[in-house]
Amino acid sequence: MWLGKNRLTSVPAEIWQLTSLTLLNLGHNQLTSVLAEIGQLTSLKWSWLTDNYLTSVPAAIYELRAAGCEVKLDERNRSASSAWG
Repeated sequence: MWLGKNRLTSVPAEIWQLTSLTLLNLGHNQLTSVLAEIGQLTSLKWSWLTDNYLTSVPAAIYELRAAGCEVKLDERNRSASSAWG
């Protein structure tokens, strides 16, 4: 699902119910956070969160990454968590 470049300030709650989703592009928006519910997207293989204003990154992002999801964060967003390796 491509939701990039839409000036989103939050992610619609319905997105977290799409458990078969394999791609989620939230890049180039105005997000300051991503809910832990992103972890419900267990089929996710690619996720873009670049060019947002994230102040924190939920642990679920790291769990998805450990499960093989390629998560793209830019330097500004990676600095929201020291756990990014």
